Amino acid sequence: MKCESSTIRSWRLYDFLMECYQDIELHNKYITKEQIARALPTYYNVNDKSTRYLREIEADVELLNTNLDPTQHIIVSNKTGYKIASLEDYREYIARRKAYLAKYAKRTKLIEQKYQMALNEPTLFDSNL
Repeated sequence: MKCESSTIRSWRLYDFLMECYQDIELHNKYITKEQIARALPTYYNVNDKSTRYLREIEADVELLNTNLDPTQHIIVSNKTGYKIASLEDYREYIARRKAYLAKYAKRTKLIEQKYQMALNEPTLFDSNL
């Protein structure tokens, strides 16, 4: 099921990456933004002197990954380009995501402790001093 807030362009990008994923030669290879734009010229203008198509591809990938339903694959990226995630990519993505969340949970805990200290000893945090 395709999300209503997604654009036709973003779904053509998803379909193209799925075709690459299903191709034996391209299955686990990253596809560059230029390759995407050349494969989908109706949606991305690679001949344009600007880099607008690069930003459009990034925005479409973000939109797709944000609006996933359980039957869809996530799109992963690196400096080289984009691809549909393999099982190993999923494992790595989950590990990175957990590490990211743990880092911010720790930071939130420190802020919460600061807040509790301010409640107990307001003069330590009085900006008028």
